Amino acid sequence: MMPPIQHEGPRIFVNVKAGLGEWETLHEYDSAQECQDGKDALPLAMLATAPTPEPGRSKEDQAKIDTLMVDKVFGAKCIASDDPRLNEN
Repeated sequence: MMPPIQHEGPRIFVNVKAGLGEWETLHEYDSAQECQDGKDALPLAMLATAPTPEPGRSKEDQAKIDTLMVDKVFGAKCIASDDPRLNEN
């Protein structure tokens, strides 16, 4: 699961403290080890599938977006589908 991106006024950040009910399910796995292997592969997968920056977007804005995505990937967690924290918001 990957943490959500939050907006607080002008500030945008990856909220790793959000309840798990707000997190995004990226993929479902049959075992904890498969999940961990998938999580370990996320950084390389992100690089391989990174979209081309939109025309006209400043380098500064693109850097902010890239940082958010890196924070999101490195904040990912493996959570069992019956974990009661999934009901938290």
